[in-house]
Amino acid sequence: DCFSGISGDMTLAALVDAGADVNYIEAELAKIKIEPFSLSWKRVNKRGISALKMDVILDPNAMPKHHRHYSEIVEAIIKAGFSARATALSLAIFEKIGLAEAKIHGIELGKVHFHEVGAIDSIVDVIGVALAIDSLAIDHVLSSPVPLGSGTVHCDHGIYPVPAPATLEMMRGLPIAQTAYKLEMTTPTGAGIIAGVVDHFSASMPQ
Repeated sequence: DCFSGISGDMTLAALVDAGADVNYIEAELAKIKIEPFSLSWKRVNKRGISALKMDVILDPNAMPKHHRHYSEIVEAIIKAGFSARATALSLAIFEKIGLAEAKIHGIELGKVHFHEVGAIDSIVDVIGVALAIDSLAIDHVLSSPVPLGSGTVHCDHGIYPVPAPATLEMMRGLPIAQTAYKLEMTTPTGAGIIAGVVDHFSASMPQ
């Protein structure tokens, strides 16, 4: 129910709060050959509602890599040896993001290099969500229409409109909910999750 949009870290935390095995997720994420990181989980209160918050903690002694090519991320996912389902979901999400970036920048998919989405936290968010869906043995994913937000946001390329071009490209043809809020409600990672894993859209909860 994306009443407030969607982002990668919030999706992962919500799935763990719904019962996904955090030990399984952390053990599997440790297989990715990237810079050292750890996950922090804590309970927070949002407008009177208890929620789980997840943060990716980077090693202060290991400089994170700022740019990663799409092919690098695909190779890391395949070599990690996840379950077939988690691998397929991870690749599906990153393919949606990669194709959107390729179209926006006017380059081939193999030459796409990610900035924010290539950062460790975004990689962990995407693969973590795939592992959480696998852990919960979810057969079918439904989503409400997704509000994207409006206004502007600062990114590596400068000041961009909201929704960011990649977000808008991934949501092309999918149900969008209108909103008056001038902020980024759906991130590119969140849009990739929606485009990559949702089977059907429904304006209300199914029976």
